[in-house]
Amino acid sequence: MANGVWHSGLDRLLELDKEDLGLPQSCEISVPDLIAELLQPAATRRRDLLVCVESHLGRKCKAELSGVKSPHMYVRRHCGPDGDLRLRAAHLPTAHEMTTEESDRHKAMKDFINRTCESAGLERMVERSTKNRSSRPDVTIIGNGGLSLGCEAQFYNASPSTVLRRSRAHSDSGLVPAWITHNDTFHLVDRAPWMLIRDTTWRDISNAADLPLAGGYRVLADWHCTAAAERPCPTGKSKTGCGRLPRATNADRESRTGKGRRTPLLRQRRR
Repeated sequence: MANGVWHSGLDRLLELDKEDLGLPQSCEISVPDLIAELLQPAATRRRDLLVCVESHLGRKCKAELSGVKSPHMYVRRHCGPDGDLRLRAAHLPTAHEMTTEESDRHKAMKDFINRTCESAGLERMVERSTKNRSSRPDVTIIGNGGLSLGCEAQFYNASPSTVLRRSRAHSDSGLVPAWITHNDTFHLVDRAPWMLIRDTTWRDISNAADLPLAGGYRVLADWHCTAAAERPCPTGKSKTGCGRLPRATNADRESRTGKGRRTPLLRQRRR
């Protein structure tokens, strides 16, 4: 169903496009009270109360197949083209638990960045909150000339909203976000400054003197954020642009086609 949701408490399908939610006339449920319950924030109710209809039928919908959505739902009011408010169901984000492998790689990458900066004589801080407490990067690199990086080792597919929120928090703290990952299909790609390494084990990262970049962003540049700009707006205003002059990173397009693979990670920062 295009706009329906399964209510696990009532054990019935609710049709959100209908004023009576598709309930039979003999049903003693109060529709206004039920709508008020549906519109409650997920944090104030059971997370599994509302379920995707496809999931309830034992199938996977497109949102689940994307890998970043759970089968559980929430309901919101949506203003249609005619100006009327209607109920719409949407998927809740997937609650991700970091696996042992991801955790070991994450710790190894933080240690790699830390010792690389130490060998280059760069000031750095590991897991340190910024002054305004809005951001806590894995590693903060204090660069010369006022350019500082907020490095994030990312080995699972965080949702687009998470990537944008954390990148914006780093930017608000005066840091250039620098995401490091091993998978160029992750949602952080092209949504924030990123560096791609080869898929490797935590032991290889721990023993590495340097790590080759397989793709990503490498050159810092100033640009005007307009609707016609090639880069995505850092504030999410994709249709109009925010009009600012943010400092961002230029995409190394050749590296994504296989060139420049011998560029060591972070070495370009020391030139």
